Amino acid sequence: MSNVEFYPLEGSLVPRMEKHLFLYRKFVRSWPDGYVMNAYFPKFHKQMQDFELRQDDIFIITFPRSGTTWGQELIWNILHGVDLEAAKEKLMSRSPFWEYDGLLPPRGVLDVPKEIMQYFDKEDPTYLGRHSEFMAKVSSPRLIKTHLPLSLLPDQVKERKVIYIARNPKDVCVSYYHLFRTASGFIGSFDDFVDYFLEDMSECLLRSGRLTTRSCFKYFFPGALNLQQVIYRISSFLDRQLTSEQVHRLMNHVSFENMKNNKAVAFESNFSVLTQKAMKLIGTIGSGIQFLRTGKVGGWKCSLTKDQNMRFNRYIREHFSGTGLPYKPDDI
Repeated sequence: MSNVEFYPLEGSLVPRMEKHLFLYRKFVRSWPDGYVMNAYFPKFHKQMQDFELRQDDIFIITFPRSGTTWGQELIWNILHGVDLEAAKEKLMSRSPFWEYDGLLPPRGVLDVPKEIMQYFDKEDPTYLGRHSEFMAKVSSPRLIKTHLPLSLLPDQVKERKVIYIARNPKDVCVSYYHLFRTASGFIGSFDDFVDYFLEDMSECLLRSGRLTTRSCFKYFFPGALNLQQVIYRISSFLDRQLTSEQVHRLMNHVSFENMKNNKAVAFESNFSVLTQKAMKLIGTIGSGIQFLRTGKVGGWKCSLTKDQNMRFNRYIREHFSGTGLPYKPDDI
């Protein structure tokens, strides 16, 4: 982590991408791995080098829209004996977000428009800008969510238990586009977004399954296709034992319909007014954010054109060979 450097993002697509974004318009690329982050990230990255990790910390590493929220809720309940009453507390309070404060400009909330910041609850202990302070106080074992690759995390993370969730990049792209369009005020077309995605210009592309840590568990979302097996395997990995009754309660709890209607994990309330304000400021109209959309596998077939699918197939062959992840080219 300490040897990482950042340079301004360059390339022929950058000027076009900057015009299509509202909340983030400047980006940097990390060296030597080449991950793309918002321009505010380097300062946050430096600050977090001294963050104190605990021996029993557990990291859930995903690329955005890869089943992160579903995985967090599942894993947190495994760690806490499927305590569904305690699970009514919002997920951000139970499972902190490592780089949440890295979404802020260098001067923090001072550089964020007042029209935007007024919609955040300043009394919330997980408040944007002091989330790292909150994370330091979360009781053990901490389940820490991150969308960062290992190279942008403290070296000690490699000595902790890591759960990596992967998803078909085609489904990820479609889902991420809808989130970017609402939560980040993206005003480009889906074709534009595909261009940026395939050129590794999304905020942080964790495209490789080659995670090497002392103790790492990987699964391919949606593992819900064999949910019971996933629960037992993760429970074993985390040295937890659940009864059959607890397993069935958890399976019901994390079903897509229940997750979508669960206010503790569906973040629409966190983003809806922010989204509406952003869209008004940039002169577009949207239906607001839908954090949990469909939960379906293969939904990309209804969104990608044949040309886009061919481009994704080339991308998959180039980047995912030998990772152990079950990505493979598909025809529409």
